[in-house]
Amino acid sequence: MSFGFEIAVILVLVLLNGLLAMAEFAVVSAQQSRLQERANNGSAGARAALGLSKTPDRFLATVQFGITLIGILAGAVGGAALADGVAESFKDIAFIEPYHEAAAFVLVVGATTYLSLVFGELVPKRLALQHPETIAAMMARPLNALALVGRPVVSLLSVSTRGILRMIGVSETQESRVTEEEIRILIEQGARSGVIEESEQDMALGILDLGDLYASDLMTPRRQIIWIDEFADETTNRRQIVESGHSYYPVFAGEPDNVLGFVAIKDLWREEKFNPRDVLSPPLFVPETAPAFNVMELFKQTGIRRALVVDEYGVIQGLITLHDIMEAIVGELDVPPEEEQPIVERGDGSWLIDGMVPVYELRETLGIELSSPDEPGRYQTLGGFIMSALGRVPRASDSVDWSDFRFEVMDMDRTRVDKVLVTPVGQAEKAERQANRQD
Repeated sequence: MSFGFEIAVILVLVLLNGLLAMAEFAVVSAQQSRLQERANNGSAGARAALGLSKTPDRFLATVQFGITLIGILAGAVGGAALADGVAESFKDIAFIEPYHEAAAFVLVVGATTYLSLVFGELVPKRLALQHPETIAAMMARPLNALALVGRPVVSLLSVSTRGILRMIGVSETQESRVTEEEIRILIEQGARSGVIEESEQDMALGILDLGDLYASDLMTPRRQIIWIDEFADETTNRRQIVESGHSYYPVFAGEPDNVLGFVAIKDLWREEKFNPRDVLSPPLFVPETAPAFNVMELFKQTGIRRALVVDEYGVIQGLITLHDIMEAIVGELDVPPEEEQPIVERGDGSWLIDGMVPVYELRETLGIELSSPDEPGRYQTLGGFIMSALGRVPRASDSVDWSDFRFEVMDMDRTRVDKVLVTPVGQAEKAERQANRQD
């Protein structure tokens, strides 16, 4: 073989190694959903790539068979024949001539290693990471052909791999599962790249958040429900309806736990006589531990859009509507006036928050988790969190430090936490030092 031909053989082997490395990275990095979409559109290469990803033992054995074979050939050519040719040319250089064989060997090995690393590994793998699905679909069928050529060796390697994995207690195949966090990251990446609109991102993340919520998280607490008492006088009930302005009201007889049903105002006004019992619709009850998605499915099945939430003893704890569930997905639908907003960010970076704000809303505002993973559902509101942390009914000026924030009770409504000032801990400590200096 001529010296030029030997160099050409080395370059071809390096490029073949690069193709195999690129194919391996592409198949591993390719997203199954995108390959499936290409396969559905008629791409035979994508179908072949999906087949490779489902048989990792065979696929990896094929790649390693090819890479090892190329490495042996490159070593034989580069280490022996090519080094001899370079050594002959070094004999004419006086200061190298005494070491011409060693110098030729070092040069050939160094050059071959450099070419193998750059063109046989790094550049192909970088290309595979940038266009994984396209390259996987392009290289899948050649890999299948290589597996067919080297079938005895590939089968031996695959069987050996599975046997060793069984010996060390590793499952032969483990299904790759997409986690919720990965879905969130993909949605956020899509929003940053402009593929997903900001409103679409908020709604998609809201649906994911809804999966972690229960009826007790979304309900209107019992003390805030506007009721109609069948035994109350008509004037009292009419005034209550006019002042609250709702479309539906739960009706009870004497006490709230004796619920008769719901009444629609349009039906009530249609009657000549103000008698809620004549236009009642039956009540719907859901447990406070019911997942929000289950409640929504119940609304869909029954056609009823509101339900009373009960605890394990059957005592009514609140009211949940389809409107509440939709707000958890898309955000506040009925924006209150600024002075009535439950969460107000102040100019100094602190927040003034109503004690009845659900803890899941604070997760979005403050970026922290207030509920304990060891005791999920122990409390649903900011006021409940403060009571749980203190172990007693709070008093004005009580404070709780949690994560990087200080929660200070500003006002109480008898035994209920009314207003809470939330301040970053560093800022709160600075304010305390300033107050102490003034004193």
